[in-house]
Amino acid sequence: MDTSAEIRDRLLDPNRPLPEAALTPQITALRAALPASVLDHLGTHQAIVLAARGLHIVTTLYGDPATGRLGHIVGDLERPEFAVLAAYHNGGGLLDAVTALHQHLTRCGASIDDVLDAIAADAYSDAVYGNGRRRDNPTGYDELRSAELVHAHALATGYPDARAERLRNAVLGTAFDEQTKAQAGRDHPDIVVQAVVAVDLHVLACPNAVTTAMDLAIEDGMSARWSPDRIIGRAIAETGARIRCVPEALAFIDAHADLRPRLDDGTRADTTVIEMFADRLIGNANFIAAHRYPDTWTLDNPKLRAANAATERDLGQQLRRRHITAVQAYRAATEHATTTSTMR
Repeated sequence: MDTSAEIRDRLLDPNRPLPEAALTPQITALRAALPASVLDHLGTHQAIVLAARGLHIVTTLYGDPATGRLGHIVGDLERPEFAVLAAYHNGGGLLDAVTALHQHLTRCGASIDDVLDAIAADAYSDAVYGNGRRRDNPTGYDELRSAELVHAHALATGYPDARAERLRNAVLGTAFDEQTKAQAGRDHPDIVVQAVVAVDLHVLACPNAVTTAMDLAIEDGMSARWSPDRIIGRAIAETGARIRCVPEALAFIDAHADLRPRLDDGTRADTTVIEMFADRLIGNANFIAAHRYPDTWTLDNPKLRAANAATERDLGQQLRRRHITAVQAYRAATEHATTTSTMR
């Protein structure tokens, strides 16, 4: 835990961005995701170095699914002893977001610098995680700290003040306004801010939306950001289990489906492990169907979003009735992703 804290403090230090020499794998991956027209642009290398710093932070702290190993979320709200698995907030979709941002902004007639700014901002959008939402921590919530980090690292990379501030605004825009229940930057006048806000939830209109929602349900079940009851997290602690990846989490949910973990006051929770998991999926299905992207976003797929919501709701209800297991539900979600991969 001490070593992990030291690594975390080093990576999240606003005054000491990682040197370019430490970023070769991330720079290579980002360059491979961009077309030659972007790579040949004068300012591309500087932007790629900045985005690589964000990518390095996220994949190091929270995990890269390509390696099969996920990290834990630690901050003011999420303490290390709870070992909250970063099943959703990890580096798994960052390179896909590069492709989506380039595709969308090119359709909008944006400049290459606009594309590069969006990519750099998105790479940092979840760089600092574990401190809660604005309501939990108004002066140090996750999006604010991530925004301040990308601003500081951008300045250190040589960005002018106005452009660094643009990146800050884009990351801040991904936070949800707790009054309107919409992302803060959805109607921002800057097309880059809107693009970063939209790509933050682009997965809702992708074939893998349902499997991703199950990843999120696992993470939320362990996290105080979602609920202080931490139904899955408390069940893990109570049984002495160690969960390191999504398959282990799914197996744990099935093995302890009826467990009502003990809460801080010594009473048993009203909700079982399987009920929490199922209810989270049903609730997220409603979110998928109702979410509104910025009006400028060109990559929405309403037909696929509706199919994703219907499948997720059905699987959640089947789990609630105990007609299927969590492992079976995840398998069905994977099959759904395959069958809808060409849906337009």
